[in-house]
Amino acid sequence: MNQVKAAIAVLFLILIALPSILTAQGGTTITQIPKNYNTFQVGGIGSLDICYRTLENKQREFSIDNLITNKNEGETVKFGYHAGIGFCMNASEHFGMEIGVIYSNRGYETKLTNYIYPQPDPTMPTQGRSIYNYNFIDVPIRANFFAGKGKVRFFASFGISTNVLVAQNETFVKKYEDGRTEYEVITSSYPLEKVVFSGTIAAGVDCKFNKNLSLRVAPHFGHNIGRFSNAPLSVYLWTTGLSASFYYGWY
Repeated sequence: MNQVKAAIAVLFLILIALPSILTAQGGTTITQIPKNYNTFQVGGIGSLDICYRTLENKQREFSIDNLITNKNEGETVKFGYHAGIGFCMNASEHFGMEIGVIYSNRGYETKLTNYIYPQPDPTMPTQGRSIYNYNFIDVPIRANFFAGKGKVRFFASFGISTNVLVAQNETFVKKYEDGRTEYEVITSSYPLEKVVFSGTIAAGVDCKFNKNLSLRVAPHFGHNIGRFSNAPLSVYLWTTGLSASFYYGWY
């Protein structure tokens, strides 16, 4: 009888220990929580911009103050653009870094001016304005921050951009009495800085279509940190606009 009781006790202990033995032999199963973000993203960036400049009297001369007043009265904003590619590396669902290569057009223009001649001449324009265009290759580095859950999230970014001047010209727009408009492009060679830096900031929404594709739309603003024209009348270019970026992400 004692032997039977002992056998039953051993069998009971084996039944209790069996799940642990099987788990140890089969290994521990770990359930991995899927990520809600892509570590890497690459995409296209485009924007229509409003461009202008800030003037500074570097030498604090009275004559320069008068020149700034006259230029502010006679000049206005122009439309520009930028387009390029961006590469993002996200450290988490809420933070990532981005670098890009972008081609941009910036500048400003003069207000439309009426021309008055002693004798009417139909071959001469009656109105005109000048558009100052500056084309750059930009290399921006930005920190991106995201907030919210789901497919539509808020995001904000700030960073610094290296702007390399690659071309400059002046477009002279001539309007005639008969309704004609002519454009004359003049290559300019003003002594401007070839490399300048700009601070950038943006805030908008990030819309996720699926696991890999997303669209980012945001108003943005950028302003030269260093002088674009390092003269007694110093010039700093700035831009603002609405940008749209389409990204493909993986991993």
